[in-house]
Amino acid sequence: MPSIFGIKVVKQSEQRCIVFEGNGRLNEKVEVFQPEDHIMLVVEQYHFKNNSNIIRRMNRVLRMNGLKN
Repeated sequence: MPSIFGIKVVKQSEQRCIVFEGNGRLNEKVEVFQPEDHIMLVVEQYHFKNNSNIIRRMNRVLRMNGLKN
């Protein structure tokens, strides 16, 4: 069943985004497809007035869940 909602991200740097909605859907695609499949994912990128606060909070949650050092 297709998802109604998109994968939502906040840009952390030029080369990195943090996914805050749709992690499971993204992980499923990473497990199935290889880089040579050239699959393009469309995501919704959110812009906040102060991205650094949001990114700091997201990184804290990632660390608390053992997903980041």
